Amino acid sequence: MPRPPPPPTICAAAAAVWLLAAASLLQAQQTTVNPMWTKKFTPADLPFNGLLVLPREESSHDKFGLTLLKVQPVIDEAMEEAAKRKLLPEDFWLNLTIHDSQYWKDTTLAERWSTVGVVDAYCEKRLDMILGFADSYGLATVTKVSAGFNDGIPVITTAGLPSMLHSRKSYPYLIRMQGSYRQMAAALYQLIAYKGEKTTGNDTATSSSSLNYKYMTFMYHDKKRAVNRASAEDSPDVEVASSHCYFSLYAIKNYFTEVSGTFKDIWAISTPSMPFDEEVPISRAEMKGWLKDVSEKSNVIILCASPDTVREIMLSAHELGMTKGHYVFINIDVSTGSHAERPWVRANSTSSPENDQAKEAYRALKTISLRRSDQKEYRDFEAKVRKRAEEKYAYKAMTGKDYEMNNFISAFYDAVLLYAIALNATIRDGLDPRNGHVITQKMWNKTFQGITGTVSIDANGDRYSDYSLLDLDPEKDKFVEVAFYSGKGNSLTEMGPFHWIGGKPPVDDPVCGWDFHKCPKGYPLHVYMLIGAAIIILIMGLLFIFFWRRYKLEQELAAKSWMIRWEELDGEERGKSNGKKKSKSKKSKNGDGITEGDPLLRSGSRTTLTSDKRSSSSGATRKISAMIDRKLSIFTRKKSSPNAASNMEKGNGGPSFGTNHIGELKETSDGEISPVNEVSFQLPFADGERRRKVSISSPQLSSSPDYTNKKSSNEEEEGYPSKRSIIGAMMMRRKSARKLSFGEVTSLKSHGGGSIETIAMQQGGQVYTKTACYKGTIVAIKMLSLDPKKYPKLDLTRQHLMDFKRMKDLQHDHVTRFTGACVDPPNYCIVTEYCSKGSLEDILEN
Repeated sequence: MPRPPPPPTICAAAAAVWLLAAASLLQAQQTTVNPMWTKKFTPADLPFNGLLVLPREESSHDKFGLTLLKVQPVIDEAMEEAAKRKLLPEDFWLNLTIHDSQYWKDTTLAERWSTVGVVDAYCEKRLDMILGFADSYGLATVTKVSAGFNDGIPVITTAGLPSMLHSRKSYPYLIRMQGSYRQMAAALYQLIAYKGEKTTGNDTATSSSSLNYKYMTFMYHDKKRAVNRASAEDSPDVEVASSHCYFSLYAIKNYFTEVSGTFKDIWAISTPSMPFDEEVPISRAEMKGWLKDVSEKSNVIILCASPDTVREIMLSAHELGMTKGHYVFINIDVSTGSHAERPWVRANSTSSPENDQAKEAYRALKTISLRRSDQKEYRDFEAKVRKRAEEKYAYKAMTGKDYEMNNFISAFYDAVLLYAIALNATIRDGLDPRNGHVITQKMWNKTFQGITGTVSIDANGDRYSDYSLLDLDPEKDKFVEVAFYSGKGNSLTEMGPFHWIGGKPPVDDPVCGWDFHKCPKGYPLHVYMLIGAAIIILIMGLLFIFFWRRYKLEQELAAKSWMIRWEELDGEERGKSNGKKKSKSKKSKNGDGITEGDPLLRSGSRTTLTSDKRSSSSGATRKISAMIDRKLSIFTRKKSSPNAASNMEKGNGGPSFGTNHIGELKETSDGEISPVNEVSFQLPFADGERRRKVSISSPQLSSSPDYTNKKSSNEEEEGYPSKRSIIGAMMMRRKSARKLSFGEVTSLKSHGGGSIETIAMQQGGQVYTKTACYKGTIVAIKMLSLDPKKYPKLDLTRQHLMDFKRMKDLQHDHVTRFTGACVDPPNYCIVTEYCSKGSLEDILEN
C-alpha cells in the first residue's frame, strides 16, 4: 500500500520546527521562574487553544476504546464544570480542535499522522495544550517534538501507561491521567508475589493478603513476538509495533526483579511466556497446544488479551481439565478498564451451553482492572455524557452502537479540570499561561476533586491509580471486588473472601502439567516388585520370629525349669562339703505320724545349715545362735519362777518343758546328727481342751569351744538350768558322733488346723522360717496346705505352667526371687529366695 504524501501545511514549517525542537530542549529543563514567563493576562487572550489527537473510528488496535466521538462529550462536560467553578472567566475558554491520528487504519502510520497534526496546529498558532493519543508510539514522538516548541507544549494523556514514558528527561511536559503500568505491577506484586528473604527493601508496600507465588508464566497478545506470526509479516521490511500487553508484562517483570532478589534470580535468563497474535485466526486445538506447553512451566498463568480471546483461552483450559483448582489464571484487563459483571456471556442463541462451560471455567480466573468509581455522582455523570453524545454528536447514528464509557474516557474530564486549575493558578501568580514549563509545574504535585473521586498527581506528572481485583462469586453469579490496591498508599486491602475451587488457592510448586504426567501417581513395575518382595520377606521374617518364639516357649513350658524335686532339698551339698558319702536316710515315723527322715525337717534353719557346713562357728552363726538362745530364755525364766513352777505342777495352762524330751535326740542309722533340734513345750489352750506338746526347732549349737565364752555375763549370773542342760546334752551327743533322730513332736493338727508355724504364731510363739539348701544356696520353704488324699496328684494346666514360668523369669533386686516349686505328692511347697535379715518387723524391732 503506497503511503500518502504529507499535507502541504507541513512543508512550510517543517524545517523550522525541527530546528526549534532541538534548540529549545535545554531551555525546557530549567525550573526557576524566568522573567520572560510573566505576562499580564487579559480576556482578549481567551480562548486557549487545545488539540485533541485520537482515532476517528474504533479498531482492534485500540485497546482503550478511545475515539473522537466518545471523548468529545466528556470534554464538553469538563469545560462547563470549570466555568461553574469560576476557574476561568468565560464558558468558552478553550478552543478545542480535533485531529484524526488514523490509528484505526495502520498502527505504524499513526505516529506520523499524529506528529503532522501537532506541527500543523503549532504553525497555525493554535497550540497551547495537547490532549489524547491512543497509541504509545505516537504519544512518545509528539511529546519529544512538542517540548521544543517555544517554551514547550504540555501533553495530557489518559493512555500513556508504558514504563518507558516515565523519563522526564525525554518527556518533560507529559502528564499521565491513569498513571503507568508500574503501578499495576505493584498491585500484582502485592497480590501474588513471593516476599521472602531476598526482598531488596525498595518495596515498602503493605499487604493483607498474598499468595506468595514464585513461578508464573505470561500468556499475552503481541504481534511482534507471536508464536503464530503470519507468514506475510515475516519479512524484515515490515515494521510491527509492540502491544500494550507486552508493555504491561514488561513493567511487571521490571518491577518484580527490581524489588525482589528472588525473581531476579528466577528470571535472570528468561521469563516464561507464550506470546501470540490474536488477530490471526486460532483454532481450539492450537489454543490447547499452547496451554499444554504453558502448563508444564507453571501453575500460575498471567493473561493479557481481548475479552473474546480470554474467553477462548478459558474454554480450552476447561476442556483440558485445567480449571479444577490446580491452576489459577490472572487476567490483566487494564487496557479497557472493563467492569463487566458476567464477562463469560455471549449474546447469541447458539452459545447457551458454551456460556455454562465458560462460567465454570471462569471460576479459576481472577481479573485485575482499574478501579471504577461506584459513587452516585459518577453514575449521574455517565448518564449526562451518554445523553450529550446522542443529542449533540448522534453517536448511535454515526457508529450503530450504544455509547459506552470506561475509565480512560472519563479520565479526560479530570484532564481538562486539571488544565483549568493550572491556568487559574498561573494567571493568579501573574505568569504566562501559554508557557508550557509554567503550566506543567502547576499540574505536578496537585490534588483535586475529580469525577472519579480524589485525583492526586505525583511529582513526576503521573496520577496515583487504584486497581481492583475481581473474582467470580458463585452465589451472586457475577464478578465482585474482593480486594483493591491503593496507588497513593501502595497497599492492598481485602474487601471480601476469595472464592477458590476446592476451598484453597493452587500451589505453584510442583508443576505437574495439564495431565499430571510430570507428577506420576505410581512407580515403575520393578519398584512395585521390589516393594512387594520386601513386604513378603518382612512378613515371613515376622512369622518365623513368632513361631520360633512360640516353639521356644513351648519347650520352656515342657522343660518345667521351675520344678524342684523333693529329694533336691535334702542337704546333699552339705554332705559333700564334709567329705562324707551321702547315703539314703531311713524314714521312720514318730508317734504323731511325722516322718523323721523328712528332707524339709532335716534341712533346719539357715544357722544350722551354716554351722554344719563350717568346722567352726562364724561370727554370723554365733550372733544368730545367741539370738535364738535369748528367745529360749523367755521360757526358761518362766520355768524358774515360783509362779511358773506352781503352774506347771498344777497344770493351769502355762507352758512347761517336758524334761523327758529336752535334749533327747534319736539316733539315726547313718551316725549323723540331725540338722534341727527341737525343744518341746506346752502351749495353753482354752478350757476343756487337752494340753499339747509343741516342738519348736532350735538352731543347732556350734561345736566351737569358744561359744560359751560369747555369752553375756547377765545370762551366766541368772543361770538357766534347763537351757544349760540342753546345750550340754547337745554338745555331748555331737562329741559322741552318734546318729540321733528327732524327738517327739506332738501333733497340732487339731485346734483349728494349719501348720506348726501358724498355730505357734497364733499363740504368740516364736517361729523360724523353714529353710533348706538347694544347689548350694539357702532357700526358704513355704508348705502348701493341700490335702494329699484329696489331691494325690496335681494336674497343671497350660495357664499354670505359664504362671510358674513368668514367676521364674521375674528378676529384680527389690522382689523376692521365685526359685521354684515342688509338686511331688504329698510335699507340695513353694521355694523362694531366703531373706537372711528376717522380716521387716524383725528389722524394725531390732
